[in-house]
Amino acid sequence: YLKRWKPKTWQPLDNIFPKERRIQSVITGLSTSLGTKLWENIAKYCAEHNGYEILDEKAFPRQKDFPKELKKIVDEWEEKRRSKGVSLSQYKEELKSLILTLAPSEYDIIKLQAGEGVDIWIKKAGIEYAFDIKTVQINQSSGLKFNKTLMEWYAYRSLANPSQEFQAYIAFPYNPYKPSTWWDKNGSRAFPLINNEDVLVENDFWDLLSGEKNTWKIINTAFTNLGKKDLAKKYSHIFYPN
Repeated sequence: YLKRWKPKTWQPLDNIFPKERRIQSVITGLSTSLGTKLWENIAKYCAEHNGYEILDEKAFPRQKDFPKELKKIVDEWEEKRRSKGVSLSQYKEELKSLILTLAPSEYDIIKLQAGEGVDIWIKKAGIEYAFDIKTVQINQSSGLKFNKTLMEWYAYRSLANPSQEFQAYIAFPYNPYKPSTWWDKNGSRAFPLINNEDVLVENDFWDLLSGEKNTWKIINTAFTNLGKKDLAKKYSHIFYPN
């Protein structure tokens, strides 16, 4: 990635802080790429070595023609969550109950839209899990958006197979706020999501995948060891070109 890096945009501050702006751009690009280039790969590695079946996230079902009866339940529960922050456990049961009353139908399957897709889809002991890995710092309205994503995933998966046990999560790979918790800093932004029911942070996420305790410590140690090998010096020409 670093060897291929070239400036993509320009702004007036480049005239005042050209080196600093370059460093900012490179680091921002690296941070963004961690999601798809690193966290997803590590997550799948941990899950596979813990006996999970790695499913094709691109094949996660999304029905083109969504039954209006089901859409009504989704809308009603989205409003309940928005106003009261209730659990989705009853919502999931209502979905399954309604789907079992619908006449059997064949639905055209289409891809999830950009920003709504599943990052990791795995299965173990008959239970499926889907994760959307997000950047650790979220915006004020992110909770509502994430909530809609989870609710739609439950609806899509239940419609495809109401008997399949399925759990969906928003995942944050680490907590940047220590000694404060991630929830101390993002609780209001994350509303109406519920800790450990809708959201997994750091070890809650990694330990579920690996089956071990304190998995994040092992992962973070790898970054520490790379720092000790002076990796930054090896790529200093990217940050400080002649």
